[in-house]
Amino acid sequence: MTDRSNKPMFNKLLTLAGIGLFSLTFAHAEVTLSVDDNIKVTAINGQQVNSSPFQSLKKSFNLQPGKHVITAKYDRLYDLRNDEHDYLRSGNVTVTAEMQDNQTYRLAMPGQPEKYEEAKQYAKAPTLAVMKGSQVVSKSTGVIEEGGLFSSITSLFGSNDAQMENQKAIAAITRLSMDIGIPQHLRDLGVKEADFPYMAEMALKDGNAFSNPRKGNEQEIAAIFRQAF
Repeated sequence: MTDRSNKPMFNKLLTLAGIGLFSLTFAHAEVTLSVDDNIKVTAINGQQVNSSPFQSLKKSFNLQPGKHVITAKYDRLYDLRNDEHDYLRSGNVTVTAEMQDNQTYRLAMPGQPEKYEEAKQYAKAPTLAVMKGSQVVSKSTGVIEEGGLFSSITSLFGSNDAQMENQKAIAAITRLSMDIGIPQHLRDLGVKEADFPYMAEMALKDGNAFSNPRKGNEQEIAAIFRQAF
């Protein structure tokens, strides 16, 4: 092992990196996202949410704490006169929100009208919001452009496919973090692969490791570091 007796700051950096990644990976999903009526979630974090016309809309998701990219549509069936019906559906709208551990959030489309004619106009450009109680954490409004309705984030890319939009929104956030200088990998912090055993050892010795619902060993933690390297 490399001698670091004269590098206390480097030791501290490695320890913090180890603890942070260990805690993030082994922590239990503690975020609940409930979904309001007339909202169809189509993708979360680049993964399409599969559903069929014969299934009821999913009303709740359990997520890990952290940043999430959520794509959804306004989806509402209206019963009209003379046994007629109309399904109102919007294009995909994407919202990004940071969600904290042990909290419950709500995915909402504020301002939904009840009257059919008003709802037809609303479906052209609905607002998708992540709420915590009455507080808006993040929101995004659909916009009408030539060629269709797109989310205000993903309209830049010209796609109306839920999974593609979701992935491109994630890519846009990644590019932004790179543009403002946020490190993307452990190697960007000066970490070397030879440091992994030491980092894993320090992570296991830290008091926060004992509060994780899932216990890991040095090999498992080192594997996490390799993925983040």
